[in-house]
Amino acid sequence: MMLTAVFFVTHGSSDRRSWLNLQNLVAIAQSPEYRTKYPEIAIIGGGCLEGQAQTLSQQLEAFVQTFDTATQSPISQILIMPLFLLSGLHVSEDIPVEVAIADANLQTKLTKSCPKLAIAPHLGTDPQIPQLIAQRFANVETDAARMLIAHGSRRLGANQVIEDLAHHARAIAAYWSVEPKIDVQIEKLIGQGYRKIYA
Repeated sequence: MMLTAVFFVTHGSSDRRSWLNLQNLVAIAQSPEYRTKYPEIAIIGGGCLEGQAQTLSQQLEAFVQTFDTATQSPISQILIMPLFLLSGLHVSEDIPVEVAIADANLQTKLTKSCPKLAIAPHLGTDPQIPQLIAQRFANVETDAARMLIAHGSRRLGANQVIEDLAHHARAIAAYWSVEPKIDVQIEKLIGQGYRKIYA
């Protein structure tokens, strides 16, 4: 049976907890509960765009080079899964560039043919996302405010996805890197009389 390898991609951070969270996610995805549901997936790994000593392309290359010891069956493709809600510059430019670099390097490094590298649609395109976010706010007290926090993108129109998700969850959107920023939105909610804010 031809198998698929999955490689999660997150933004990453200098905060070590970001890397540990990714490793926890990989461990959950490798658990018997999920492996029996997806027998076509041979191996799962992950990497970060930022916060690691290696570039994303180097992390991906290292992942591919572990296949000989991790699985006995041939892997036909590596599915790169961007765990991003927005189609910002990281999804539209940075990840494809890093994957192309890894692909070119692997073609020259591997003694056997390199599996196909394919980039899956980013996480924000999954139709279950609005419902999952709304569920996170399901038990919020009625007199409390709701805030959906995202990194944000400077790419024109990219943040509309977050605005729509916030509206669906009866929350307001706040961003780390663009306006309206988190502190501004908190002050706005306090000014409206809220004393509890769930994010």
